[in-house]
Amino acid sequence: MHADRFTRAALAWALLLSVLGLLFVQGEEAWRGSRRRLGFVADEEAQGVLVESVMPGQPADRAGLRPGDRILAAAGRSVADLSEYERVGTGFRRGRPVPLRIERGGEILDLKVVPGGTPRWGLLAMSCLTALGFLGVALLALTRGIGDMRVRLLFGFAAAGALEIALPINVVGRVLPAAVSAYYLLTGLQIGLELHLASLTPERPRWLRARPWIVPLYYGAGLGLGLASCATYLSQEVIGRRIFPWTMDEIGRLLDEVGLPVWALAVTLLLASQALRHPEPRGRQQAGLVLAAAIPWLLFIVSSTVLERSGVPLPDWVWPLETLILLGHPVAFFAAIFRYHLFDLELVVRRGLLYTTLTGALMLVFYAALGAGGAIFSRLVAGSETVWSAASATLLLGLVFSPLRSSLHRVIDRRFFPEREALRRRLIDLAAELPALGKLPRMGGHLVERTASIFTARWVALLIAHPETGLMSVLAATPGAPDILGGSEPDGLSVPLLSRERPIGALVLGRKEGSRSYPAEEIDLLNLLAHHAAIVFENARLFQSATYEGLTGLLRREAILERLDGELERALRYDRPLTLAMADLDHFKKVNDNHGHLAGDALLRRAAEVLAGGLRGSDWIGRYGGEEFLLVLPETGIEGAAALAEKVRGRIEEMTVPVEAGPPIRATVSIGLATLSGKLTARELISEADRALYEAKAGGRNRVCPSEGDCQKAMIKPALASPWNSPSPES
Repeated sequence: MHADRFTRAALAWALLLSVLGLLFVQGEEAWRGSRRRLGFVADEEAQGVLVESVMPGQPADRAGLRPGDRILAAAGRSVADLSEYERVGTGFRRGRPVPLRIERGGEILDLKVVPGGTPRWGLLAMSCLTALGFLGVALLALTRGIGDMRVRLLFGFAAAGALEIALPINVVGRVLPAAVSAYYLLTGLQIGLELHLASLTPERPRWLRARPWIVPLYYGAGLGLGLASCATYLSQEVIGRRIFPWTMDEIGRLLDEVGLPVWALAVTLLLASQALRHPEPRGRQQAGLVLAAAIPWLLFIVSSTVLERSGVPLPDWVWPLETLILLGHPVAFFAAIFRYHLFDLELVVRRGLLYTTLTGALMLVFYAALGAGGAIFSRLVAGSETVWSAASATLLLGLVFSPLRSSLHRVIDRRFFPEREALRRRLIDLAAELPALGKLPRMGGHLVERTASIFTARWVALLIAHPETGLMSVLAATPGAPDILGGSEPDGLSVPLLSRERPIGALVLGRKEGSRSYPAEEIDLLNLLAHHAAIVFENARLFQSATYEGLTGLLRREAILERLDGELERALRYDRPLTLAMADLDHFKKVNDNHGHLAGDALLRRAAEVLAGGLRGSDWIGRYGGEEFLLVLPETGIEGAAALAEKVRGRIEEMTVPVEAGPPIRATVSIGLATLSGKLTARELISEADRALYEAKAGGRNRVCPSEGDCQKAMIKPALASPWNSPSPES
């Protein structure tokens, strides 16, 4: 244990001192080089010293040096190539004019350039920050121990990157062979290390376990390319002899145009394979996180290679930018290995990096196609039609871009996050099931049960706000739900139900089974479900308020008459029986007078519950007005209707309604019946039932009276003898 700590501490200090020391040398060389800088960039692939570009405002620009000039001599010494020019440049001094002999368009010119400028602190700072970023990841990996192969690979990759970036190789007038050689070797080592690490993220795949020889192939390819570049540089630039059949320019092009793109593509494909095929969602997300960091680097390598091959010069800040992009690799590897539990990995991959990266790539393709289309149209079409053609091409590409991006996002969801797509589909199906359940309580019960099952929540409760007061009440809840309205704090998650930005309720979920919290993606899906559920519940509530009477919960007068019209039409068409019942509470006015309207409302609610509870599933009941109720009894003759009416009359007679002061209220009901026999309209049926109800009232109340035949008389029990139950002219 102590030996392991000592080894890690020694590695950490050695790496830290090496990187800081190299950065100090790089800064010192940058300062020295700025005092000798002339301010031009030479074409490294051309013969001799050919000026590729001149930096504005620098000494070369002020002296009149132009791109395309060929430098023949500097400070009185001939320079046949860039290496000789750099050796001569070691003698340049700030403020001391340097004579240059140049060739421009076949003419020999002499210029005097005064060296000296300020260091490019921005590029140096970017390089230092990137090197320190690699160093930080390497040191963090060491703190986690080196027993895991992935940790050792991550440390090696980050350490090699930090050392490579800190190497002082980009200096003016001074060649550091050791730094250049180390650069090539470290690049080759990074190739092997990252390919190996990408193959093990999130874990070693089956195909690699079956072919262990692939791992040595990674290092053989990377180190072989690095060693070949290093040996070629030493033989050609240091020893001055050409030992190999290829030149330094050729091996450099092989590294830049083949080695780096193949490296970036191989890493991307390895991670993409794991992100798409790993059996566990967490593993796919870990690989997808690193993949999201690898794709920008691949795009950068490919685009810069294409631009260079096309002859487009790239500014100096591009290359530090490459190392900064590459820094995302060790950071992503570290997060995938160690820190994925600190944040919602799916949210980072799906929303932050992967979508942005792929959408950015699509944007690059879009603008590339736009530029290529414009160029092609400009060449094919001349004159004033060019503008219209280019505009048409732009419009066409614009119309294609948005559907293409949406399709790309759907592909990402299906391939990278199949579990999320399955969950999303289940929630959509759940939202679609709710309207068919009809009334709010049934919809609420189904919603909480299915939500608890889908999200493995310990309990789920649905609160609905009163449309007028806004006060919340529990509509439905699964077993185990706490008394949310009683003051207990819910240990879980609350998702508001909003309809047109107006709160209509809330879906409250307890913690997931195993005391796990809800990831951000599930919270988003819950919000989506709540949005759809809010619309369904609001529509159902609006329908219910327009269809059902608020006090009793029965159908309104217009709604029950509409049901009567439908049942009457069906009965007449198919020659089926239909009976109508008109029920009226006896002496209801006295209840209001003696106990108040609140007690009267309570009596109406209780009577409505008893009347509705005594009916069959095919029957309809509505509040006709005041204390009158209309019952529509399909497929029922007068005898069956009389038996049913007598049953509900008896239940009304037995019910009690408690009041704050005094004994509970008891009531009776009178019922008049009318059957379809000879009646052809709803108005006729209602009139006949109303006449029968009048006969029941006139005959002593608390009885059922058919429109044809004798009323069924009921004995009034002694308990009913009360001031408001005594016979009187009032109903």
